[in-house]
Amino acid sequence: MRGATRVLLCLISLASACSRREPAPAPAPVEAAAPSPKLAGPSSLSAIVEPDRSSSPLALANVDGRRVAVLADEDDQRLRVLALPDGKALATVQLKGTPGHVVIDKEGVAWVAIRDADVVQSFRLACAGDTCTLQEGKSVATPREPLALAIVNGKLFVACTWGRELVSIALPSGEVLAKTGLAREPRALLATKDGAGIYIAHAAGSRVSEARLVADKALPVREHRLDWRDHAYEDGMAVNDEPRQASQGFSLARTEGHVLAPMVLAYTGDPVPSSGYGSPKDDSFFPHETMMVSLADPPTPSPVRIRSRATVFGAEENRVSAGRVAWPPALAPCLLPRAAAPVPWRSSILVACMGIDQVIEIDAGEKPLLESMGARWNVPSGPVAIAIDEEQHEAWVWSLLDRGLSKIALGPSEKTVTRPADLKLGYVRDVPLDETWAKGRRIFHQPVAFDGRACASCHPDARTDGLTWASPVGGLQTPMLAGRLEGTGPFGWLGDGATLAAHIKETLVRLKAQKLADADMDALTTYLETAKTYLATPVRTPLEERGKEVFLSDAAGCTTCHLDAGRKGDGSRRDVGTGIALDTPSLRFIGGTPPYMHDGRYTTLREVLVRTDGKMGHTAHLGEADVQALVAYLKTL
Repeated sequence: MRGATRVLLCLISLASACSRREPAPAPAPVEAAAPSPKLAGPSSLSAIVEPDRSSSPLALANVDGRRVAVLADEDDQRLRVLALPDGKALATVQLKGTPGHVVIDKEGVAWVAIRDADVVQSFRLACAGDTCTLQEGKSVATPREPLALAIVNGKLFVACTWGRELVSIALPSGEVLAKTGLAREPRALLATKDGAGIYIAHAAGSRVSEARLVADKALPVREHRLDWRDHAYEDGMAVNDEPRQASQGFSLARTEGHVLAPMVLAYTGDPVPSSGYGSPKDDSFFPHETMMVSLADPPTPSPVRIRSRATVFGAEENRVSAGRVAWPPALAPCLLPRAAAPVPWRSSILVACMGIDQVIEIDAGEKPLLESMGARWNVPSGPVAIAIDEEQHEAWVWSLLDRGLSKIALGPSEKTVTRPADLKLGYVRDVPLDETWAKGRRIFHQPVAFDGRACASCHPDARTDGLTWASPVGGLQTPMLAGRLEGTGPFGWLGDGATLAAHIKETLVRLKAQKLADADMDALTTYLETAKTYLATPVRTPLEERGKEVFLSDAAGCTTCHLDAGRKGDGSRRDVGTGIALDTPSLRFIGGTPPYMHDGRYTTLREVLVRTDGKMGHTAHLGEADVQALVAYLKTL
């Protein structure tokens, strides 16, 4: 039952949490907001422009001829300016919430996305001698969860991950010019070489997107679907006909006429009853594998190319595999790519890989990945950002979990070799994290499965990969974890996990993973029960309040199964017309996790409400206005 590995890791979601846990540490307290001082003169920052990589929590700049790193510090909720190479703090400022990415415009103004406050903030650096301060400027409201940033033709573009919108903002005024809808989980932006469009990478949904820039608007022009069937043959006969989909799109980098997106291929299996979860019985097959998506830049009508471990093929074509090629044991696959940056003088890109805690170099050409691997560097745990200093021929890497800033010297190209980074600087939190919670977060991102997958392979940011996996009972969808576990037992789609720890233990068995020590299990469950959602609490509109009234009404019947106004299930298993008795899930965050039902059969919430009438509540008596109000309310949970 090789494939039993995958989905049961994903099943850790729609179930109850153990209320015995202490809550996760609260975010660092936000200092009382005083009127922001206005800077009369220009900012002391001078940007080092990196137009060939997507944004990240790290950017480089100069201050009076000194190289500095500008860091959006997630755990401390601060913006920091650090002198290089010693890492000495020049200035720091408390932010309104958890930062995402940071970019620096041509005026030296740093723009930071604040994920759980739904704003982007600007800051100028004022220095007098050795004393520097960061002074807040504009604060611009955005749709939910702004994360990735890009500056194109004097405008700031913001990808709002949960809100699924691309926002354009005029610089330096901060005026919102336009908003454009996007597919789910946009995580990276990169302008086309000619500045006429933007590429978008998505962490879920098996796609990369392009948007055309027209006047002040970004008009979507194409979504490149990355799902297809992979035909494997032995002795001229087909032995597998496998559905493949992509996930983990967190970054983009341009090099040699192409834009590259490091991602991961997943084999989900057909959504029918099977002996395993996603995987065939053949133990030489790997459900997840590293891949590189390659798009022509500027965009052309030609399909994107995909570089897998042993082949290169068009994303719009079925792939024919002559056989399985294992990843060499000495070169662990990068299954959690989190950042990328080009190294033009080496004709390569660097990719930051969580899980294996390495930065790996990949040739920029179109060879298969096993023929493209260059040097590797061991860095502190949790690398999530790379910034390139082309003048100094070096890269700086920020590692979230170990709070480490590393320098990698990049001279002429090297042979394949793994070595430590050249310099490592560590930073202590201003407000320490709970040690058990922090340990659990680290375990969540460590390889546990036989093929190197981690919990985060199915649940990026403790969310969902958006995939439906084959299982012994048919297709089962990966559920969201963050913010959904407390008080929603039992665990799993089938409700067969009495406790979270018991469910994880069974999952580890199916993953062919080593048993966790009791202390490690306690840390992992602590993290899962209180993982960050990165989402602000919305203020409901009159339409959404009307939807709540509908939800709570006896006529609709929603509260028969979904308690606490939809935030919890009732702990029962029911067959709602699917032929399977399933656990009643929490509806929290349902608005951001399409498709719907256990097997992803419905695309929209409205479709769920209409097509399950009488089996899962009652909606036939509702007018269209009340149906739309109910949908609007569900999206606020």
